[in-house]
Amino acid sequence: MIIEFTTKEAANYIRTNNAIKEQFLKDLDPDASLKERTYPIIIPFMPIAFDPTSQQNREVLEDENGWKKDSILTACWIKLVEKRTSTQQVAHILITLTDSMAANMAICDGIMFGQLKLWPKKNQHEPMRYAKCQHYGHIARECISHTDTCTNCGNNHCTSDCTARDKQYCTTCESDEHPSWSQDCPTFQKKCEDTDK
Repeated sequence: MIIEFTTKEAANYIRTNNAIKEQFLKDLDPDASLKERTYPIIIPFMPIAFDPTSQQNREVLEDENGWKKDSILTACWIKLVEKRTSTQQVAHILITLTDSMAANMAICDGIMFGQLKLWPKKNQHEPMRYAKCQHYGHIARECISHTDTCTNCGNNHCTSDCTARDKQYCTTCESDEHPSWSQDCPTFQKKCEDTDK
C-alpha cells in the first residue's frame, strides 16, 4: 500500500518523529512497516578497489560527493565477483540512494571516486516481454498464445530452433526492420519510457 501525504511537511513529520511513526503504523496495521522511497543508480566502471560491503567505503563516497550521511542505503556489484576476469580493474555497481537530490546530482554532474570522475545512470527497468509470444505486459499463465514465436524471424517456433538467421521480424511492431529482441524497437522504447515514469 502506498500512502501519499498532502504536504512534504506532513510526510517528514511522520518519518522523523519515531513515537508518532510507531503509533501511526500500529494504528494502520500491527505488521505494517514504513519503506522510504529509494533512488537506484548504476555507476559504470567503478574501480573494484571499492568495497560495497564496507560502511567506511560508503561513508567516504558520500563525503567525497557532498551527500548526506547514510544516503547510500545499499551497494552491490552487478556482476558476481566470482565471475570477474583476473585482470579486471573496474565493474558496474548498483547503488541505492535514499536522497533524491543526491541521485539527481550524481546523474547530472557525475561523482568523484578518488581522482576519478564517474558518470552514473538511472537504473532503468525494462518492460516485461513474455518469451513465448514476444508480447509485452503479461506472464505465462495469462498468455493466450498456443505456440512459441521466434524472436528473430517471428515464425511459430522456438528461437533456438530458428534456421532463418538472415530474416528478422518484430511481432510487436509487425515490422521487418528489426527482430523482436531489438532495443531499437520503437515499441520497446515506448514501453521503457512508460515503465520508468
